[in-house]
Amino acid sequence: MDGKESEQLLKNADLLSRLHDVDAAAGTAESATVARDIVGVGLNGRVVGVRVREPDRPTLLAFMSTTCATCSHFWKRFGEARAIATLGKIRLIIVTHGEGYEVPADVAAVAPESIPLVMSSIAWQTYGVPGSPYFVKIAETTGLITAKGSAPDWDGLLDLVGAGSGPASPDAPGASS
Repeated sequence: MDGKESEQLLKNADLLSRLHDVDAAAGTAESATVARDIVGVGLNGRVVGVRVREPDRPTLLAFMSTTCATCSHFWKRFGEARAIATLGKIRLIIVTHGEGYEVPADVAAVAPESIPLVMSSIAWQTYGVPGSPYFVKIAETTGLITAKGSAPDWDGLLDLVGAGSGPASPDAPGASS
């Protein structure tokens, strides 16, 4: 990504942030608990914007890294349809750091093609992500952050986000993957 693309990315992030502030001011929620849209780069190197609020279902942002040992478990699960089904109607979006921290080829090697992904160090700063894996659940109608934190395994993630209404968790005793 050249300097001009980086400058445009920052301008887009600022614009989305300002639009989000207008949305938050129009509502009754405090802006500190309202989720912010994400601007970053896709695996193809192009600038991508991700709207985190979807009217029909909650969104789960999964802040992941290719160098995190615990994350390797989640990368694998994200590629398994049965595991994703345990999230119910939650829409999953994977967020990695940008190219300064992550190598796009390494991310592409572990990221399932079926899950939206954005590389954005700005998103990590915006959401105050302390490390990975880290998850942020966003309510479908209000855009409020309803859960956030880390999880050691898939069952921990399901507990964190209040999911698990689908098939048995792949980590459950006796479950096959």
